Amino acid sequence: AICEEIAIYATEIYQKESSGSVQRLLFSKFDAAELDSLFKPGTFVDAVFSLDPYDYHQNAGIKLVAKKLIIHCM
Repeated sequence: AICEEIAIYATEIYQKESSGSVQRLLFSKFDAAELDSLFKPGTFVDAVFSLDPYDYHQNAGIKLVAKKLIIHCM
């Protein structure tokens, strides 16, 4: 969703500096390349997941949803 010129992802994304400070990341648009640049090989990520049930066109199941990601900067 876009709210006041800020793109809002369903997943909250934070960046944790080596000093320990944590900052929520805000994006001006939905951009896969911008997200891709955050996840370099060897990057540590803490994640909070939930199991969400769904029923779509008579197909029921459970999906794994990332609610919160904390990307550790080295």
